[in-house]
Amino acid sequence: MNAHRTLVRILITSVLTLSSTWVNAEPPHPEDAPPKAGPGFVQETPGFGLPPHLAALGLSEAQEDKIFYILHAEAPATRNNFKQQRKLREEIDKLVTSPGFDEKKARQLSTELARAQGDAIFSRINTESCIRAVLTPEQLIKLDEKRELDKPRPEARPEHHPLPASKAWEGRPRDAILKQM
Repeated sequence: MNAHRTLVRILITSVLTLSSTWVNAEPPHPEDAPPKAGPGFVQETPGFGLPPHLAALGLSEAQEDKIFYILHAEAPATRNNFKQQRKLREEIDKLVTSPGFDEKKARQLSTELARAQGDAIFSRINTESCIRAVLTPEQLIKLDEKRELDKPRPEARPEHHPLPASKAWEGRPRDAILKQM
């Protein structure tokens, strides 16, 4: 009898949950109305497809087009670079967890990863330089002001005081501790 009551409670809860979902559901959009922005949808805005910090600069249509082409020309190389970085990190993780550590292979993988990260940084800097060349002096000032406002402020961070030394380590010789490690 107890199992029967539990089953009835579960069914009632399920029905109430589903019905509340249907009650709160949004009515379908008319055929001619564009869908609302949400997951998977981007609302049409000025500077569509541009990063927000650039779209807010009041770019002309010609500037938007130039920046759009700059960003899209760089996209495949950027994607390939990040795929390469992910693959190298996975190989490094496998190497670290493997029973025999190969120092030569680890050095090679870390060098390749550093090179890929350096290429990504250079690519970002190069793209940013190309974009800045499209902007007017007034837009550059606006962009730099926005960037300055977005910088983290050291005075905004709370001051951290060093933690007191643990009493468990007091009086123990340093060499003996290092030998235990």
